[in-house]
Amino acid sequence: MWNLIDRNYEEGDFGSRELLIGIFWEETMFQNRHQLHGSAVGFGQVEPVNFAAINKWGSKNYNKTLIDISDDASVRVTIDYLNMLSSRLKGRRSVLDGYAGSIQRPKNAVKVNQWLDCERILQDNDFDSETVTMALKAAELNHRTAIVLVNDL
Repeated sequence: MWNLIDRNYEEGDFGSRELLIGIFWEETMFQNRHQLHGSAVGFGQVEPVNFAAINKWGSKNYNKTLIDISDDASVRVTIDYLNMLSSRLKGRRSVLDGYAGSIQRPKNAVKVNQWLDCERILQDNDFDSETVTMALKAAELNHRTAIVLVNDL
């Protein structure tokens, strides 16, 4: 997952690679998939209703099929959505709350804290299996039994 993110993350993009690890683990456990009970797609579970705005803002051509068949596009649509929100909202927390839909669903604000905790752990410690395990648990404790399946970020 790290190599996929690194290949798609560019200088000046919002957030960090470590933040994306947290978002992608919490949302899908690094699976490029459709939401189980909804319409969101990709590693970051971007709602297709947002594609038109992202496409217009970034001169892109995202759609559900592209996200389904391209892991790179799945990573990049999340980055582009965060970049678009960053151009419209003030402050890092506001951008992440916008991404998480915390205004519409206040309980989603907890997700933002989890993503930020994951990011901090990965950035402040040696990048080893203990750190990765700790960071993924911070991103989403309910996925802790799946962590043993993650061999290579």
